[in-house]
Amino acid sequence: MRRIFLCEQRALGACLFFFLICLSLLLLTCSPILKRLTPKVTEPKSPSIEDVLVEFNPPSGVVAWGETLAVQIEAGLKSGQRYPVYVKASQGPPWFSVWLDSPILAPDQSGKLILSPALGEAELGHMEIHLEAGAFGMTEPREFRYSVEVVRQSGQFMEVTTGPVTRECRTVCGRITGSAGEHRVDFYDVIPEQGQSCDKVESLPVTQRINRVPYATTDEGFGFGRTCRVALLVSPGGEYKLINLRMPGAKVGRGEVLLTLRNIRKLWLSRDNTVALAVSGSSLVPYDVLTGRVLGDACRSAESFTGATLTDGKMLTATADRPCIWMIQ
Repeated sequence: MRRIFLCEQRALGACLFFFLICLSLLLLTCSPILKRLTPKVTEPKSPSIEDVLVEFNPPSGVVAWGETLAVQIEAGLKSGQRYPVYVKASQGPPWFSVWLDSPILAPDQSGKLILSPALGEAELGHMEIHLEAGAFGMTEPREFRYSVEVVRQSGQFMEVTTGPVTRECRTVCGRITGSAGEHRVDFYDVIPEQGQSCDKVESLPVTQRINRVPYATTDEGFGFGRTCRVALLVSPGGEYKLINLRMPGAKVGRGEVLLTLRNIRKLWLSRDNTVALAVSGSSLVPYDVLTGRVLGDACRSAESFTGATLTDGKMLTATADRPCIWMIQ
């Protein structure tokens, strides 16, 4: 049997050269087709600062002393890129707590901006919360600002009732000593978990006394505000004194006098005990408990006065035959 070869051994070199030329031509011909069929991989593009978007609901807010406001936030990119967006709130003053429940927001995810001003310590009025937001590859974040107004707590006023008896109010108490119309009052911190009680004088060490010296009072005695942060005491000279038991932001220390009023018949306190409405003769006068300053002019409706309400943290209305209205801060 005879073997057949495409090329004789003597012409093997020429055949190999011819084969390589044909293979090169084939590759050159197919190269454009391969380029068209092979997908082009592009590196992800970093968003620009202007591309970042953060929206707040509500667009601006109002929050009262000692309360909390939760603002819903949504973040994304205007270009439509599906990158997560991080949001960071700048550290505010110590009397205003600011934090985020979700600092990194995925596409279509919402988070909350939590705001809480300290009772009596946060400044009343408008302030701005500074936030920063960014996404993948950004060298610097975009700044956003949220406007919020801090106000007093709204709600109805309550009259402070007094009496010459020892009484407790949550974790504080007032002890009456003396007799025959000459009484003294001492205020104490009380720790119920340790078996302490105002009725057990031996259970209250002197180190827990709030006032430095006893306060003299009459048969009218004393009473507590609704929050148990202040006490109203009637002194022998007929003065009505508001005592600081544990009011944050007060200008005086614990156990000292916040406000002294004369020639009044009754005293009403706001929900957070920071506004006092004094009934004096036929007039009503509002006072700032923390500073002692007068918050508005006297209004002559005391004879038919039945109550007062603070609305939106700023509008004080006294109910009477002729209503009295004050705008306070």
